[in-house]
Formats: sequence, structure tokens, C-alpha cells
Amino acid sequence: MEWIRKTTKTFDLTDNGQVLGTLHNEPQATTWEAAGKFYRFELKNSWKQRYQLIGPDGEILGEMRPKNWYGSSSIISLEGAQYRLTFTNNPLAAVQLLDEQNQRLVQARLVTVEGRVQTEFSMDEAFKSTPYAFWLAGIVWNYFYPMAQSEGGDIDAAAFILLATA
Repeated sequence: MEWIRKTTKTFDLTDNGQVLGTLHNEPQATTWEAAGKFYRFELKNSWKQRYQLIGPDGEILGEMRPKNWYGSSSIISLEGAQYRLTFTNNPLAAVQLLDEQNQRLVQARLVTVEGRVQTEFSMDEAFKSTPYAFWLAGIVWNYFYPMAQSEGGDIDAAAFILLATA
């Protein structure tokens, strides 16, 4: 699986050439399009950094809020499940989505391989079959991509490979 940049603000998530969904970045929201349905990750309150997760019919499915005012993680509540989104930007950028037991479900990070910085994107294999897994992966990508750009320069030429991890 890999992320393919279509335009400045649009990415496709593909698997063996098949498009699983498209991520559209807008100033106040990120839209995930899959199977003809649109899901939105929309800024609700910029001062408190609260977001709403909105389904195709406009219903609010969940929200994201900072874990605390000083930390580098957020809590995502989505249809009864809770996830934690963590951010690291030193020494290399990384964004992780963890479940309630702190098991890593999705990770996007910069790694060094033979002295070169590369992008690594991984998803827990079992998590792929859960509802909204790829939408949540898109939220991780939404946060990771600007961090990677700031640390790695123009990384569009790099292959964004989604490595399935157990």
C-alpha cells in the first residue's frame, strides 16, 4: 500500500494499484472519500484544538481533543472507541495512533536508512478490517505529512510505502 500525491492537497491511498480512498485537505477540514462516501475531520474550536469526525450523512461520529493543554497527544473518541494520537518531532517526525491498551495501530514516521531519511507508514494488519481504519490512517497522514515536509524537505519523490505490521 502507498500514498500517492495527486495534487498539492489530495492523496490517494492505493493497494496493488487499486484506490482505497482519497484524502482531500482543506483549510478547516480534511475529507476522506471512499466507496462514494465522504467523511470529514473538521475543526470545531481552534483555540482548544477540538475536531469533529463527521459521517457521510452529516452525523457526528466522534471528536478529537488534546489529552491535556501541554502535551503532545490527542484523544479520538469514535463511536464508543477511544484512540490516542501521539506526535513526536525530535529527532525525526512521527505520528502514532494507539488503542486503549496502548497498542500501535497506525504509525507514520521518518527513519534513517544508510544515512538517508525515508518515510515509513505502517498499519496493524488486524486493524485494517475495523470500521474507519483507513479514515483514521488518513488523519495520521494529515498530521504527519507537514511534519515530514518541514524536516525532510520535498519528500514527494519518495515512495510512501504502507508496511503492514503484525
